[in-house]
This record gives sequence, C-alpha cells and structure tokens, in this order.
Amino acid sequence: MERFGTFIKGAFSYPGKLRETRPVTTAGIIATTLLYAVYAFISSDYSREKHLKDPLDLLSHIALAILFFSVFSLFLESIELRKGRVLKCMLFGFFGVLSLFMSALTYDPPERFRAYRAFRALPALYERLGEYSVFSFIIGGLAIALLLAVFFSYSGKIGQDFNVHLMNCSSNIFFSLIIFGVIQIGVLLLFAIMEELLFHDAFDLFGSILILINGLFFAPAVICALINENEEANAFFRILVRYIMLILSLLSYVIIYAYILKLMITRSVPSNSVFSILTALFVITIFIAYLSTTFENKGLLQKFAYLAPLVFSPFILMQGYTVFVRIGQYGLTPKRYFGIAFILFEIVYITYYLILYKKEKRIAGKGLLIILCVFILVTVFIPGISAKSLSTIIAKQTLSDYLEKLDSNGAIPEKEYIRADAAAGFLQDSEYGRERLKKYFPQFSEEMRDELRAKKNEAGGKLKTGEDEYDIPSDGWYSTDLFMFAGKDGFDISGYDSIRYVAVREYGNTKEIDTSDLAVYPYEKEIEDRTGGPLIKADLSGFVRRFIDITVDEDREDYSVREGHYRDISVIDLDENTRLIITMADIRFDHDRKPEEIGIYGYLFQKKR
Repeated sequence: MERFGTFIKGAFSYPGKLRETRPVTTAGIIATTLLYAVYAFISSDYSREKHLKDPLDLLSHIALAILFFSVFSLFLESIELRKGRVLKCMLFGFFGVLSLFMSALTYDPPERFRAYRAFRALPALYERLGEYSVFSFIIGGLAIALLLAVFFSYSGKIGQDFNVHLMNCSSNIFFSLIIFGVIQIGVLLLFAIMEELLFHDAFDLFGSILILINGLFFAPAVICALINENEEANAFFRILVRYIMLILSLLSYVIIYAYILKLMITRSVPSNSVFSILTALFVITIFIAYLSTTFENKGLLQKFAYLAPLVFSPFILMQGYTVFVRIGQYGLTPKRYFGIAFILFEIVYITYYLILYKKEKRIAGKGLLIILCVFILVTVFIPGISAKSLSTIIAKQTLSDYLEKLDSNGAIPEKEYIRADAAAGFLQDSEYGRERLKKYFPQFSEEMRDELRAKKNEAGGKLKTGEDEYDIPSDGWYSTDLFMFAGKDGFDISGYDSIRYVAVREYGNTKEIDTSDLAVYPYEKEIEDRTGGPLIKADLSGFVRRFIDITVDEDREDYSVREGHYRDISVIDLDENTRLIITMADIRFDHDRKPEEIGIYGYLFQKKR
C-alpha cells in the first residue's frame, strides 16, 4: 500500500523528471497542450466557433506542428553526440521546418489567404500527393522518430534486459492509465454536478481540463516510462500478465488450431476474416508472451511463452492464403501490400527470435526496434517498393495489358475484367493522388471506363476462387455527409423551395419489393407512425440495382473504393422539380440480388410545381 501511495505521488512528478533530460520535448508538449486546451474551450461553444472558425483552424495546425516537433525533439534529445552541438542545433532547425511543412500540408487556408502563392500551393500539393501519401508520410516519420528515441534512450542509460525494461515500462504505463483514468472520471462527475447546480455551461471547460490532465501529466508519464529505467513491475501487473493474459493467449491458440482441424476435416478454405483475427492475435499474444519471458522458464505456461512465436508460425499460412486470394482477384493495393509486409515482419520476427533463443540462449532485444524502423522505411518511403509505389506500378501494368488486348481484339478472360476494373479504380481514387488515371492513360476515356465497369459487373457473379456461398455478401451499408456532395462554393439551391430529411423503409416479408414505387416519408413520420401519408412516391429501382451490384461485385476489402461508387449514384433527379441526395443506405438482398429489406435516408430538394 505504501508503494502504491508513492507511485501516485510520483505520477505527478513526471513533467519535472522529463524536463531534466528532455527540456525541448517538455516545452513542446506543454505548448501543444495549452494550445489544444484553448482550441477545445473555444470550440465548445457554437457561436464562438462560428465567428472564430478561421483563427481556430490556424491555431489547431500550429499546435499540430509543435506536436510533430515534440516527437522529433524527443528523438534528437535521446542521441548522445560528441562534439555535435552545432550539428544538433542544425537538426533541430531542420525538424522544426519539417514539422511546419507536415502540418501545413493538412491545412486548408481560407479564401482570403489564397491570394498568397504559398497558401495556394499547399492545397494543390495535398491534392497532387493524395490523402494516403500525406498521412502515411506523417505517421511513418513520427513512428520512426519515436522508435529511434526509445532505441537510443535504452542504449544509453538503461541497464536492464530489453524484455525486462518493456515489462517494467508496461506496468508503469498501466498504473498511470488507471490513476489518470480515475481522475478524469472524477472530473466528469464534478462537472456534472456543477452543470446541474451552479453553471449551466460548465461542460464548456470539460474538454480543456481533460486535455490539460493528459497533456501535462499522462503524456510525460508515458514518455518517462519508455525512455528511463523503471522500478520492478508491480506484483498485480505481473500476475495479470503471467497467469491471466498468458492463459487467454494459450486458449486463443487452441481455438485457432481447432479451426485448422475443422478446415482439414471439412476440406474447406479459411474465411476472409481470418487475416484480421490472426493479425490482432499476433500483436496481442506475442507481446504478452514477450513480457512473460521475464519469468523463469518453468511449467507449461512459461514454455508456451518462450515458444509462442514457434507455435504461431503455422497460422502464417492461413494469413498468406487470404491475402493472396484477394490479390489474385483484384490485384495489389496498399492495404494488401501492408498485409504481405506484416506477414514478412512476422516471419522475420519469428526467425530472429528463435535464432537468438536456440543458439545464443537469450531473448531478442532492442534490435526489434530497428527491424520495425526498416519495415516502416521500406513500406512507406522507398520509391519503387513502397506500398503506394509498387501498387501503382502493378495497377498500371494490369490496365496496360487490358488495353492492349482491347486494341488487338484479343480474348479477355472474365477475371481480367475484374482485375482491370480494380486497377482503374485504384488509379482513379483521389486518396492516392489527383488524376493519376488520366495522367498514365490519357486515351482511357469515360466511355471506356463505363464499358469496363459494365463488363466487370457481368463477370462479378461468375468469379469462383474457392469462396463459400455464405461468403457472398447479403447486405450493403453506406453512409456519408451532405457536404460531400457540395462543390467548392457550397450547394446551389436556387429554385428549390424546401429541403426535408426523408426516409424510405420497406420490408419484403412474403412479397417482392417494388423499387419503382417506393414511399418517401419525412424522417420523423417514418420513425413514428407514417401518419399523413408519404411526401412522394419515387422510382429508386436504378439506385437499388446499382447499389446491390456495387456491394456484390466491387472489392469488398476496400470500402473507400465502394464508397466513391455509392456516392456516384446517390444524387437522383426524380423529376424536373425534385432531387433526392441519399446520405445513408442499408439494403438486404437475396442470392438473386432481389431486395428483401430497404432503408434509405437522405435530403429531398423540392420546387413548387
């Protein structure tokens, strides 16, 4: 109990401890926290936020730049450079400019700022690179900086084995999370009381208080645990890891082996969900097993902990199968690339771990951090072999082969229509860069794109890759916001007299749904009792048919592609006086693609007749 009390007192001393060894990082964290606290307070009131929208946006990006710089400075302050003071100052300057640039890339300046050339260039550069490239570069760079900060901090001052350090560090973070979590729950209750009895706008300060607690105290606690030598892990945490989490890990492996046995007996193939399950299992169970190697290797549980990577290794075959089946169907995308990269990481980790354990009788250490850095570097930054770069090269080749066969009137297999359409969809996706399809294939017209999509839809239901019938989707769901349909200047609503949020709900039961004559109700009437009758009857048969085709035939793993196609069909002119913009759809259908249940929601724009 005395030790726990000491820990609670120490939890509030971390900002001072961090300032002693990482002053620049500490200053950056404090500045970021204060700026975000101000931002949260102003944003909590709609009238304030409305009048200060542009300054608030600028404030949040300044805070973001300082946050980025704090991560880079943590890395720089962890390096011991002999006679390198000038070099270190230059590096601080370089990463300061880089942090500003990274934050500025995500900044959408108001119109009055666009008179300046620099502010015009930033949104153009963002669109050219694409959302994926911008955020992968930012996250990848910050992740490498953080991993290297831990690596150099451990190499310089920590005398414990790396697995012991990770165990003690995890224990420290675990109890810090409990302490500050309880404090935040207490603050929530206090604000609820104040809101009810004293100040009706007390919760305007709640978000800012939470940011201050987490930024000024919890964040330094986590950083100190990562970069400093910690006291021995708490007995409760050691029991939690060794007996509870490790037993659960062992049972999860038993379930997976039982599933493998079921596949062998029934001669079936792994479900598509296997990859995500096994990936999560690897991250969680291997981490638990690695922490458990701090205990003596005695007993069944400990033997499992020390050999968990070997026990997991057969699961990699199932992961590989699910990924390569999808690549065979739709080609390579960054998401599937990362699936392959993660499998390779698993193989490298297991090999590295077992070589050290079997030959040198020691547990893998800080070298794991360098392995992670190399994988991030390769998958995100290196041209030609990074996720986006390699996926683009293969997509270009796939579409080029298709166009060559099209020009020569050669035979095109049904599978190739699907792969070519997926390649065109990837190159057309603005998330990965602006107008790439037009840039690489200027001869590929909209008519050719529509023809390819139609051919793909014809071939979609015929593709057989060993999937079971239950693996074919029986429902589709789509949701977006109205502003996604607005242009740069917003909505042109000239001529429309009313805008209503409406709903369409139909249940087939024993009869087939007539999608050409659907009742459109005001949302509140649909939810209550449909009194007063529908606003209009609408022919939504085209939308429903295309929605089901997209759900079944499009790449089911990549929702961003499907979402764009859903959005393309969601603006419907019912007649010259009525437009429906669908913002949410939930449609269930049978194997013949006939709708069994329909839920459609959106905005109805009407003119006076």
